[in-house]
Amino acid sequence: MNELLVPLGSILFLICSLAIIIGLINPNLVIWAGKKTRGQVLKYYGMTIIVIPIISGVINAVIKDGISVLFAFLILLCSLGIIIGLINPNLVIKKEGNKTRLMVLKYYGIVLIVLFIIFACMQ
Repeated sequence: MNELLVPLGSILFLICSLAIIIGLINPNLVIWAGKKTRGQVLKYYGMTIIVIPIISGVINAVIKDGISVLFAFLILLCSLGIIIGLINPNLVIKKEGNKTRLMVLKYYGIVLIVLFIIFACMQ
């Protein structure tokens, strides 16, 4: 599986890089729905370029070192969600209605505690 993962990640990285270049010239060519702006191109394809190596690295580490790396990565993501949510709750809570910092702590805090418990039990 690892032999397939590296080329696939590289191909996706190159496609997204090419999509950013094309999208900065003409956003209509790479965004098919919604607002078609250069900012949206950078938002979608730029985020993908950042996420692909991270996901590839995590999957590679899980294959080599086991599932505990996956839980460590999930704890890191959940902690990042709490930090971002305390700054701006609208970025991490997609539910309609009143989005507060307390809701961020409730949603992400519960998940973080459960992940810590599972991670500690695995050690």
